[in-house]
Amino acid sequence: MRIAAVVAALALTQFVAFGQPSITVYTDASSYQLGETIEVSLSAENAGEAMSVDVYVGLILPNGEAWTARWDGWGYSIQPWLSNHHVPAGFEMEPSTFWTIDLPSYAPPIASDGDYAFAALLTYPGTFDWLANASLAPFAVEENIGSHYYVDAESGSDDNDGSSESPWRTITHALASVDGSKEKPVEVHVAAGTYATSTNGETLPLNMKSYLSLSGKDAATTILDAESEAPHVIYCESVDKATIERLTITGGNGAISGERFSHGAGIYCCENGSVSIRHNTISGNVTRGPQQDSEGGGIYSFDTRIEIDGNTITKNSADQGGAITCFSDQAVIHGNIISGNLAFNAAGICCSGTAATITANVITNNVASSSDWATAGIECYWGSYSIIGNTISNNSVQSHGCGAMHLAECHSWTIEGNEIAGNSGEYCVKLYGIYHDSVVRDNSITDNSAYLGGGGLFSSGSYAQLLVDDNKISGNTGSRGGGMYFYGIYAPAIITGNSISGNSAFTYGGGIYLAGCPEATIFDNIITGNTALKGGGIYCAGDTPEIRSNTMVLNTAPQGGAVYNDNMSSATAIDCILWDNGESLFDCIPTYCCIESSYGGITNVHDNPLFVLGPLGDYYLDPNSPCIDTGSRLATDAGLSDRTTQADGTPDAGYVDMGYHYPLQ
Repeated sequence: MRIAAVVAALALTQFVAFGQPSITVYTDASSYQLGETIEVSLSAENAGEAMSVDVYVGLILPNGEAWTARWDGWGYSIQPWLSNHHVPAGFEMEPSTFWTIDLPSYAPPIASDGDYAFAALLTYPGTFDWLANASLAPFAVEENIGSHYYVDAESGSDDNDGSSESPWRTITHALASVDGSKEKPVEVHVAAGTYATSTNGETLPLNMKSYLSLSGKDAATTILDAESEAPHVIYCESVDKATIERLTITGGNGAISGERFSHGAGIYCCENGSVSIRHNTISGNVTRGPQQDSEGGGIYSFDTRIEIDGNTITKNSADQGGAITCFSDQAVIHGNIISGNLAFNAAGICCSGTAATITANVITNNVASSSDWATAGIECYWGSYSIIGNTISNNSVQSHGCGAMHLAECHSWTIEGNEIAGNSGEYCVKLYGIYHDSVVRDNSITDNSAYLGGGGLFSSGSYAQLLVDDNKISGNTGSRGGGMYFYGIYAPAIITGNSISGNSAFTYGGGIYLAGCPEATIFDNIITGNTALKGGGIYCAGDTPEIRSNTMVLNTAPQGGAVYNDNMSSATAIDCILWDNGESLFDCIPTYCCIESSYGGITNVHDNPLFVLGPLGDYYLDPNSPCIDTGSRLATDAGLSDRTTQADGTPDAGYVDMGYHYPLQ
């Protein structure tokens, strides 16, 4: 749906209701150029009685798609920014700036020219029933128009004037000859060719300037080669609104500087600037320090607002951050291929103290080789991170650490919509030190191996809510917790809506391992075909988690095929289907469950649950299933009346059906 159609649709929904709360969204201008900043403001009032509302703020893209602002950052799943928010009677808020967004941006995605709009609306809590106000703030993003200069290594001369008819020979001369400004940015067009000391007399590294774009013909044919004779290929210090695009950047050798910190062999950025790095090939750069503390083989950023978009970053090496290292400020890492990089630690991406969005990248075949601790794919700590829509596959650590991802001591984070497959290490995904509510949602975590714990997902040291929702976790192996390993979670850990299948543990917890998690909830999951020595489906040590409304089938273990309670744990299965798990339960009492007749307990049923194939999977219930309407409480009280157990999509009503509930189609 185009913007005009969206505006018309929203206009049709407007109505006036005296005394209802209202919200209005504004931008500080009606049009912007790439490189500028958008200020998004909101005003609100409530002339009527006090009430609670859900507040939505969204961005509508030129193609009609929408992203929403959430408490954990911008994302493409539709969620309220504020849920069940109390608005007192007589409330009035003047327009206040809530977001400043540097262009281009990928979270929210404002990456190219076109017509956009921010939208704001209020609904009754937990519904999509609108109140009396929906507001739009349309704006346009336009291409920058500035001065253009040209460089050609083969036909140019530094005695020329830099026009398209009379290009310069070296980029070094071009950068020394031109200056850009906010009002009139400069673009230096670089023709196909190899730009190096031995070919056209370049002096490397190239020193970038503010409001300047360095643009090659294309990355395959426009090559900047430091020939291992310079510590960096491109150097950016205190430059603002600089762009580096469509180039091959190679041959940087940070090790030759002899300095302790020899960072950023490909591109080095520092000191309160903003740099966009787009559609380049960054390959064959090496930065290694004498004390194994050099950062960013491909790209290094410190105290810089950096955008890294659409690049191929491959075969670089560093002590830390083989492909990319970002320290402090803001980073957008979007749509890159990051492969075959080497490092002692963080062979792919390393971020620290950064507000970063890492979206739609392919991060594969990176190797971390430290004999101490290492991460092969993504390592983030001491910041706020949104890791959305990436493919993270076949990364490995050669000794201790994480194959795919490690987040530690972060302010907040969201892991959503990623494909995480074939990674290997002590852990696959490790989340440590959670101090603000965080989310792992809608990921596919498959066929990873972890020889210590958590073949798919490992989390410990959490002091805020962790939501693990709607993930596919399958085919992973680990010592404990083939699918998930949770240890020391001191706040609510909510595991819901997941498919956890075919995982294996050498010892305990083929599907899920829990220890030291007093507020864990395992609710409405499919847990099938997992294996372990104890607790094929779920292993609990010293906890009393709520295990409710799960379908657990074909899990195997010599003891506790479905659930094993150990070390004074007293978890009870309620409203579950526990079928064909061998010796299904160890020291666990089923209540309102469907389970074979050898198990007692209160109000259980012992007949075959009668599974049938449906639109989203194998575990829908036949209309004659003994599991329908036989649970412990009403479906509305269980929060499952908007989901279904039946292939025809009939919502659950009355007493809750046992087992997993599929979303309605």
